[in-house]
Amino acid sequence: MEGYKTSKYNTVHETNYGLILFNTYSCGLLKITDEEVKTLNSINETEVITLLAAKNPDYNKVLIDHGFLVKNDVDEFALVKSRLYRSKYGTTGAGITINTGLACNCRCTYCYEGQEHSSTSVMTPEKAGDIISFIKDKFPPTIKLRLSFLGGEPLLCFEEIKRIYYELKNIFEYLSLSVTTNGVLIDEDVAKFFKETKASVQVSIDGVKHHHNKKRIDKKGNGTYDKIIENVKISQNAGVPVSVRTHVDKEFMDNVNLQEWIESIKTNFDLTKSINFYIAQIFSSGKGAKAADEKFIDYMTTIYVTFIENSIPFKFDYAFNPMGSCFVANENSLSINCKGEFYKCWHDVSADDFNGRHFGNIYDGINWAKLISYTNSLDVLENAECRDCVYLPVCSGGCPEYVMAGTNKCTPLKHYPEKMIALFMRYKGYSLEP
Repeated sequence: MEGYKTSKYNTVHETNYGLILFNTYSCGLLKITDEEVKTLNSINETEVITLLAAKNPDYNKVLIDHGFLVKNDVDEFALVKSRLYRSKYGTTGAGITINTGLACNCRCTYCYEGQEHSSTSVMTPEKAGDIISFIKDKFPPTIKLRLSFLGGEPLLCFEEIKRIYYELKNIFEYLSLSVTTNGVLIDEDVAKFFKETKASVQVSIDGVKHHHNKKRIDKKGNGTYDKIIENVKISQNAGVPVSVRTHVDKEFMDNVNLQEWIESIKTNFDLTKSINFYIAQIFSSGKGAKAADEKFIDYMTTIYVTFIENSIPFKFDYAFNPMGSCFVANENSLSINCKGEFYKCWHDVSADDFNGRHFGNIYDGINWAKLISYTNSLDVLENAECRDCVYLPVCSGGCPEYVMAGTNKCTPLKHYPEKMIALFMRYKGYSLEP
């Protein structure tokens, strides 16, 4: 089409469900059913789009609207760069993750903080007040502030969480709250707070009872499944949206009966209320964890298709949303531990000197020279392999922790595009019949 060119971020995939075009910048998806296109001897995205546009001019608008065709003068890499850098260096929003301490009422076998770090350290009321003062002085009241609480177990410091939230809410025009909890300490008062603050709440339940109770145990070695189920129900009854995260490793894949798990979800939760499920692959960062192998993608597909067939709500579109840079790589985001010390990645919280990634404290301020040097070292656009990758717009370079270690794990969308795209289309309710 005159004045337009094919996007450099187009990909084409031959699947069991037909030929599918996917643009990694716009995340546009187009299923091609034209028989002439299906019988091309050499399938590539430029050939497919050119043929479509020539064969039926009505396709042009569809191709333009979904980003498969772009104007000749558009520098698509510059658009990706701009989006990444707005996220990385932007000043309209900020993220503060507060680790309330390494103290925890559970001893999950794969915890990345390690069993030896399940200490008694918790945030004191005095330290909470000092953190509030730092945040008030550091950020203007007009900024969009995203406040997250992690542990250990953050609800061990429930009073401090409430104080921090409500005092900051009186100052900042936009304040969002998220809490990641093991769920054991949720009660009516906690659920009421979550509801009132519109908190985003994540609770971990590892499948069926017998498996969960091997992995997620309390300090005495007892299983936590029944208590967490009870407390999620309390949250649901209070009108709190809950995300249930399930950690999957090789042992889970080998030993958990999928149908038993489905039935337990139907039995234990009101699926008409706001709840969703998602699975997370366990790598070898935590003691006791057996890293899920490459079969994980097939297993994930099986799980999510079964969820669809049983009307179980789940999250999957994360892989198909245009991304900015990671929290860790952004200059305007910090993690603060219970002592008021600054670090970046929550995986560093239990390491000596935060693996060298220690950037000051609430009393002495931010070590900007060290922080900027660190965030600049995570510039994915300095990595030639990432910079030239067609999946850069949806990946943004991957996890900075892996980048720093030189073991970057690319998005599954790059390695298994046909499976991921077919699953996403089914998730969105598109017809996938051949």
